[in-house]
Amino acid sequence: MGRLPGDDSWNYVRFYAYHREFIYMDPLDDGLFEAVYLPGYRGLSASNSELPVPGSWRSKDVFTPHPSVPDVWKYITRLDDRTLNSSRLCPVSAVSGALGSNFCSRTTPDRP
Repeated sequence: MGRLPGDDSWNYVRFYAYHREFIYMDPLDDGLFEAVYLPGYRGLSASNSELPVPGSWRSKDVFTPHPSVPDVWKYITRLDDRTLNSSRLCPVSAVSGALGSNFCSRTTPDRP
């Protein structure tokens, strides 16, 4: 992953061109995607999934695409980051729901 010199989207990453064909961004929900490494990816030494193709590695890393620049991704969380009563909890959905409540307000300023 990396950014080009002068790239001002500091909170987004670009997968190197020679890796892109071996990374499948699997749609989840709410505009989120899980990075899945496909056979042929240089760093792949094990497999934990047969989907989308046999020999894949589901990273559990969750990204959202840049709103206007293709192949640019923002890292959000991991699928296994949080549990609540033995159930998985997506922090993005939880925080979004909390901020929509009358009982919660932001404590840090928004960043551009």
